[in-house]
Amino acid sequence: MCDMIADRQPLSVVEAPETILTVLGVVLVSFSFLKVLDFARGRWLWLFDVVNFYILLRGRFRPLAALEVTDAIGIAASTVSGVMVAVMFSVEPLWLWGPIMAALSGAGGSILRDVVRSDPLVPAMRRSFYAEVCLIWGLFLSLGLTWISANQQESLLTGLVVTTVLGAFLTRILVWHWKCDAPSFARR
Repeated sequence: MCDMIADRQPLSVVEAPETILTVLGVVLVSFSFLKVLDFARGRWLWLFDVVNFYILLRGRFRPLAALEVTDAIGIAASTVSGVMVAVMFSVEPLWLWGPIMAALSGAGGSILRDVVRSDPLVPAMRRSFYAEVCLIWGLFLSLGLTWISANQQESLLTGLVVTTVLGAFLTRILVWHWKCDAPSFARR
């Protein structure tokens, strides 16, 4: 999303397709594994324990929790990638454009996810904290990058990125856990 907004040529997905191929591979392997389990149920005795374990996990593990955890991982990664696109294009001031690109990347990815899932409510555009989390942690990363470059402290870069990823991930998980809604300005 940020690549298209910044008119980056070629797009990073086209330039390095490993990421999209990894996602497609994981989806294909997971789908195939679940189909094999469904087929093997009751046919292969040695798989009985695996199927039983899967059924027990299914009862304890909520699919919505898996969606929210993977969504939080995506928001954290999109926040960092949005700020890095702003850095690559040397936009000034970084403290302004870094969070904006992070929010566009994170919320845009969440909107695309909801469209692909065929979710008619599109929670990313309604009352969930998506862009806000990306804005806050994008600002943190942008200010940190500005400070690091001004003070010649490149050794702190990895820690700053890891802190941003973990912070955005935990913020999104806590917002979901506490069922916080973003402020709405629409009349009800």
